[in-house]
Amino acid sequence: MKSIDFFFIIITALFSSIALSTFGEKPIISFGNVADIVSAFCNIAMAGAAVYAGSKAVNFFKEKAYDHAINLLSKFNELKVDIDMFHFDLICETSLKLPSFHQNSNIPFNLTTPEKNEVFSLTPEKLKELEDRLVILRKQSLNLIVSLNSTKRYGFIMKPEYKERIAFTLSEYNNLTPMHLLSYRRDPKIILLQIMASGKKRMDNDQYEVLEHLKKTLHDTYLEFDNDINNIFIFK
Repeated sequence: MKSIDFFFIIITALFSSIALSTFGEKPIISFGNVADIVSAFCNIAMAGAAVYAGSKAVNFFKEKAYDHAINLLSKFNELKVDIDMFHFDLICETSLKLPSFHQNSNIPFNLTTPEKNEVFSLTPEKLKELEDRLVILRKQSLNLIVSLNSTKRYGFIMKPEYKERIAFTLSEYNNLTPMHLLSYRRDPKIILLQIMASGKKRMDNDQYEVLEHLKKTLHDTYLEFDNDINNIFIFK
């Protein structure tokens, strides 16, 4: 709307200046014939149209940049939801199954009847399911990181503190999760013996605390993104 008002102001000013110069008390400009007058006014109209079109083009590309930035935030939100769902299943199938995880647990370690300890290790089927889901998450994470690093061509960038935090958090989560899964791939008796020998609540390779911290970092970032888009991205 402002561009349209600006366009009409320019055209009005041009016509006024020409009229005063031509038809005032002391004309400065004189025209040879009607054809010259029509041609002059056509040139003025074309120049004004060019100015108007240029301003509209700038607004068009800026709107496209905003649309692309909003799309990136939507992708981040979708990935966060997928990670939250995966993380819940991952921890429930691993760390939360260990009796030593619960400080007040009365569940005894049973090293004489291995079949009673099967619940403490991942079945091959469950392991494959989690690994397949992790492969999808890693691809989604990499696509988002690449997209965040390829926005200059669209006329904007994400603020460095956000972009670096997202890239680091996603990379760490996807790199540590396979280590966590492998810890629970072993025989349940070995898992329990290692916990008893170390005197810790969890195995040395259990990444529960680190993964929880990374998930919380993503959630905190998600909350910070509930803000003016100009506080998240820098537009040209």
